[in-house]
Order: sequence, then C-alpha cells, then structure tokens
Amino acid sequence: MSNSTPEPGNRSLHTCGRRILGLLDEGHSPEIGTEPGGRPFFTDRHADFSISHSRSMAAVAYSTEKNRETGCPLRTGCDIQHVKPLKDFGEIARLQFSPEEQEYIVTADGPEKIDRFYRIWVLKECFLKACGLSVFDMRTAPSFANAGGLAAEVNEPLNFFLYELGEGSERYMLAAARIYCPPPEFRWFSDPLPFKSIAAIKAVVNPVNTVSPKT
Repeated sequence: MSNSTPEPGNRSLHTCGRRILGLLDEGHSPEIGTEPGGRPFFTDRHADFSISHSRSMAAVAYSTEKNRETGCPLRTGCDIQHVKPLKDFGEIARLQFSPEEQEYIVTADGPEKIDRFYRIWVLKECFLKACGLSVFDMRTAPSFANAGGLAAEVNEPLNFFLYELGEGSERYMLAAARIYCPPPEFRWFSDPLPFKSIAAIKAVVNPVNTVSPKT
C-alpha cells in the first residue's frame, strides 16, 4: 500500500499501483492480459493480483498460492475507498444493496451510518474484482450483512478481510479477499497509516444467490 501526492489523478494512482505490483513481483517480467470482463492477469499465471485506488491511496493484493489441481494462482481481490460524506448514500444502498445490508446501515447512529455504507461497498467491490465482474454486476454480489452484523454467503471459498485505515478526514475502508487463505500480510511502500481490522468473514456456500468467478 502507498500514499501518493495529495489528491492525485486516477492515472498517477494507477501508475503507483502498477509500481507496487512490480516491487512485489520482483524477478518476473510477465505480460499482463485481460479476461473477457476486463480483469487484468499475468499471462503466465505465476501469481494473481488486484489493484485499487482512492484519493491519495493505492492498494495492491498479490497472491502466489496455487490451486493444487489446476496449477493456477488462487484468485485475490481488493478495494479501497476514501471515507467521505456522501449525501445520496441511502439511495445508492437502496438501489445496490440487499435489504439486510440496508438494515445494517440504517440502524447505526450518526456518522456510523456512512462507515457502514463504505464497509459494505468495499466488500462488494472486492468480491466483484476477485470474480472478474464489474460494478454493473453489483446486484449479483452476495449480501454482506445479516441480523447479526457483517456476514456473507458466497458460491466460492472466498475469505474476506475488512480494515479501517487512517484517522480524521484521511480515513479509508479496505477489503481484501483470498481463496482458502489466512489474513493477508500488509506491506507499506510509504509512511504507514494507523489501521485496525474490522472483520474477517469466512464465506458460507450458497450457490443460489451468487455467481462463480470467471476464469
């Protein structure tokens, strides 16, 4: 993870993410291709990765663990979002989130509502990125809330990890997903922000409500 210059453009943040990927992937010079849905991947399949950026932060998920049967790297995904006031978050939740997720948000008090909105949003985006789907498939993503709080039913053995980074006006929500893997290891390529783990969600199989990752 890395801080870039204040309020950089998307292109510079994406470049920052690619630079981090290069540092993590030292010793390899693979080509990067795209799946039919647009998800990038290493053409030699020696590792899997996901890049996300928001405001002044770029995040990269990188996994070298392999599927024993196929030899392909286990898929990973990540999404990071700057937490900021959002007037229409309730309408976005109504259109994109499940009833349980909407209930999880509206039952919170004060600023906690917007925090909960971003928690759900990064978890859903993380799922979409791991599966090779787009934001237009948001409604097909699993529900990440139930009566007990944050949870998920997913058609694949994805484990989700949710974090809050920074403080004050420089706060971010970060979600990472990995298949059959323990929590990810954090590596910083800039001065680290304070961060804390919010939740670790072990997926529960429910093929009726979700889709399978594209390969």
